[in-house]
Amino acid sequence: MTTLVHESIKTAAAIPMNNQEAITIIQTLINGINPLSDEPLSANSLCLHSDIQRALQTAIPALESKIKADIRRANLPINAGKPWNKEEDQKLIAAFDNGHSIAMLAGQHERTKGSITSRLLKFNKIDG
Repeated sequence: MTTLVHESIKTAAAIPMNNQEAITIIQTLINGINPLSDEPLSANSLCLHSDIQRALQTAIPALESKIKADIRRANLPINAGKPWNKEEDQKLIAAFDNGHSIAMLAGQHERTKGSITSRLLKFNKIDG
């Protein structure tokens, strides 16, 4: 039976869970409810132990933080965080020298305004 339980855990671990789903399940456990049956947990359930309750409560803000970070990352421009090459640097400098704004350059290069500003600082095109 132990092998069957271990195999079941391995299978479950291989299937990724949506962070919001995880929060819902954890919140249900914190509230003393079995998330699979919607029945109250038995009085001797490990999930009702104070240390387990604190651990569950700690997990929720961590997951919420992860959700926010994932949303932010998904909204970043496609080239955010990627290395710059010489050709892109040359195009950036030329466009800036031709009067393009930082916002316009960010759009053209599909990078953040902060990235454009940092690059322009590196090449002494703007003052820090």
